[in-house]
Amino acid sequence: MSASLGVVQYHSGVDLASLLKQADTAMYIAKNSGRNRVETAHSGALLNVPPYL
Repeated sequence: MSASLGVVQYHSGVDLASLLKQADTAMYIAKNSGRNRVETAHSGALLNVPPYL
């Protein structure tokens, strides 16, 4: 069993849906990078992620 996590930091004024989308995208990046990883979502880092993730 392994764990892949996506972490996002809350900034004032950001809605919950956006936070969840960023965390979900970071989690899929972790899974696609070999699993058993933690990826963080920060400004601009997820801009070039393919839309199917």
